[in-house]
Amino acid sequence: EENEQHAHGAECYLAQEGFACGLEESAGHAHGETCYAKELTCGKAEHAHTDICYIDTAADVEDQASWNQQYDSLAWTGAWGADLVMAARPQIGYQGSVNNYTVAENGNHKGYTRYGQFAGELYADWDAAFVNFCMHYAGLEASGLFPKTTDSAAWQEAFANLRAGNADYLTGAAGYGPQAGDLVFFRREGEETAVQMGIVSSYNEAAGRVSVIEGNSQNAVRENEYEAGDSRITGYLKISGLEAAY
Repeated sequence: EENEQHAHGAECYLAQEGFACGLEESAGHAHGETCYAKELTCGKAEHAHTDICYIDTAADVEDQASWNQQYDSLAWTGAWGADLVMAARPQIGYQGSVNNYTVAENGNHKGYTRYGQFAGELYADWDAAFVNFCMHYAGLEASGLFPKTTDSAAWQEAFANLRAGNADYLTGAAGYGPQAGDLVFFRREGEETAVQMGIVSSYNEAAGRVSVIEGNSQNAVRENEYEAGDSRITGYLKISGLEAAY
């Protein structure tokens, strides 16, 4: 097939035995371009290229050993909130693949990420997968309290329905001073997914501003800053409170 390595050219065509004109070459007839019948001999079909033609499924693929190495030198504190932030910080700057992707129904490219691979869904929406990845390395996964899903809306709902009394740990933004390691949920209309989540890295009480490390923020892991009561924030999950209860 025609692709980046092969475009049909003159060498792909072969004149069949005899001539399409049916005439013998003579003094009254010299064979020209119209006398030859051409057929493809490369055996490859010509087609118009789409985005799917350029996917490189081997690009940017990683293994767990390379992830483990990122944490080899860290000294964990044993405190859930601090360790979750510690697990998130080395990920800042990571970007989803632009060469290894799948094409969604709306035409958007959904790139490979290490977090999707960790979750078993290579091309998943990956803000929740990023949080679960960090929880694994920070040691919170072993508690069994946190759901494993790449859907942030399902993640929030699943936790809220785990057991009675969760209202003590899942709180609205109004009047709450977030702590490092809290999880924060956002509602963002018109984006790839409406419900998204991240990890609080710090809170400036005097300024009323919170810093959040988020996966899939413009296709990268970024540390973004918000007003603590930003209208897009639908809730905070109190990780330190959960740790104390656990």
